[in-house]
Parts: sequence; C-alpha cells; structure tokens
Amino acid sequence: MASSASENRLLLSKIATNEKHGEDSPYFEGWKAYDQNPFHPTENPEGVIQMDLAENQLSFDLVEEWIRKNPKASICTAEGIEKFRNVANFQDYMAYQSSDRPLLRSCRKQEAVESHLILIA
Repeated sequence: MASSASENRLLLSKIATNEKHGEDSPYFEGWKAYDQNPFHPTENPEGVIQMDLAENQLSFDLVEEWIRKNPKASICTAEGIEKFRNVANFQDYMAYQSSDRPLLRSCRKQEAVESHLILIA
C-alpha cells in the first residue's frame, strides 16, 4: 500500500516539515542577498558584506598583511611550523587529560551547540 505525502508528514516533527527548514530558513536569506549583490570596495561599495563566521571575508586583507609581516607568529607558514607543532601537541595533551566527564570539541560554535542539544535531548 502506497502512503500519501500527508501521511509521511505525520511521521516527522513540525520543525522538520515546516517551510523554514533548510535553504528556506532565514539563515540562508543573507547568503542569497550576498550572492545577488556582493560587496566590493571599488566596484560595488553598496553591496552586501558576508558576515557568516566561517565565510567572513571582511578582514582577509588585514590578516594576510599581518601574517606576511609576522610569519613566525602564524601556524600557517613555514616559519611558524614549530608553533603549529606546539599547538597540535597541546591539543593532544589536553585531550588526554580529560576527566571522567565527556568533552566536546568543535571548530565552529554552531556545530557545538547543535551537538549539545542532541546530547541533552
């Protein structure tokens, strides 16, 4: 027996089936606006600046300039490779020192929040 779309919707929560899920969510409205009208300092100074945490390009030029002037301070350069090893060793050291309480580590806060919510639920 084939099930109808309305029967399938009953199997999922209102959050999973609402119209504000996935690319229809308000989160993606900013991306859509940026894609349609991206900022450029000379060619489009009235455009949209992407401020998403992972994709923020607002200060790339400043960070790149600083790294060029301070290559030993960056873990992303040959001159800073020893610092990269120190950071990697520190991360391992901290992971091994964990107590009997579980530890969640994430590169981005959104994934950490979502993981916590899943664990709490």
